[in-house]
Amino acid sequence: MLFDKPMPYWNDHHQRLQQEIRTFVEHVATPIWHSRLPHDERFPWAARVAAAKVGLTGIDLSPAYGGRNADFVSQGIAFEECGRLDIDARELIGSGHGAIIARHGSPDLKEHWLPRIIRGEALIGVGITEEEAGSDIRSMKTMISSNGNCYAVHGKKSYISRINEAAAFIIFGKTHPDDTHLSAILVDTQNNPAIERTEIPTMGVRGWSYGSITIHDDCVPKENMLGVIDEGFSIFEEHFSNWRIFMALLCLGAAAASMHEVIAYSQTRYSFNSPIAKFQSIMFAIAESMSAIYTARLLCYQSLWLKDNGYDNATEAAMSKLVAVKIAFDAVNGALQIMGARGYTNQYFFEKRLRDIRGFMIADGTNEIMKSIISKDIFGKDMYNTMIGRGRKYE
Repeated sequence: MLFDKPMPYWNDHHQRLQQEIRTFVEHVATPIWHSRLPHDERFPWAARVAAAKVGLTGIDLSPAYGGRNADFVSQGIAFEECGRLDIDARELIGSGHGAIIARHGSPDLKEHWLPRIIRGEALIGVGITEEEAGSDIRSMKTMISSNGNCYAVHGKKSYISRINEAAAFIIFGKTHPDDTHLSAILVDTQNNPAIERTEIPTMGVRGWSYGSITIHDDCVPKENMLGVIDEGFSIFEEHFSNWRIFMALLCLGAAAASMHEVIAYSQTRYSFNSPIAKFQSIMFAIAESMSAIYTARLLCYQSLWLKDNGYDNATEAAMSKLVAVKIAFDAVNGALQIMGARGYTNQYFFEKRLRDIRGFMIADGTNEIMKSIISKDIFGKDMYNTMIGRGRKYE
């Protein structure tokens, strides 16, 4: 099928990796997924443990810790293959936000956390959003204050995932209340009396707990600071530029799975004494969705190839997320329409995929923020800063 062909930015290693991950997902992860109780959307931790046993949980990490040091294109392949199973499978393979520790953590932090991540024993969460600081992250109120041999971390992070499952959170905050500079520090949240959690039910992406964590003056060792103090925004930009492409490919994987399912269905579902696949409206709708998905995949993999080859890809990452997530949503919605009443039930995955993909028009940078990043690159900072309706200047 069209989506089984290699991308222009792949080499032989990438094709072998795709087959390895697809085999694991189909033959190991999928049975674990289906062993859950009906309508249970929680991530089955046994699947990540199984991935750890075959060396897939640390593909992006250094071999010094048991990883494979995979390039960004390889990581994109992993997310796309996981998306074919379930959007919530995004934590099945790779280190996730633990990559920030790998890039910016002290040797002791790496030694403590990276092997645990690779063994499937720990996940890392990230705390950025606050009640009054969503897209405008420089307005956050969380404080990271020097206090003798530690940093006192105080603040509340809202609308974040993995609040119960993450062993530690990378918390972004300020060292000076009137400053716009950010810092990032790793806070151990397991059995920590300074942490208060509040869970909030969500429309989709229910595989992980979601809500807020409040940190009450937790004394965090100074060696837990990630990167250079007051330069956390660069860590945020670096990590989420890549993460946005990964999430775009995750959604495209879900869209591709929907296409496989609806193509098969359309050839066995009869209406007016003919398979509905023979109707031009059905054929053309599927052809249009397939073309859009394929185009979005090309953009995503080109964006990752740029990163692998030393180019700045922030704009391409924003384009990838903006375009690919919408294409994925429209493709799944179109597939549901072809399925008719069946597609609207929870006996199939279409309704869940729609709920899940919709969240990525908000999470990890809203569509509006993606447009802002793209606009700034097109028109330049000066014109962008004088945009009608624009508030804070770009810094």
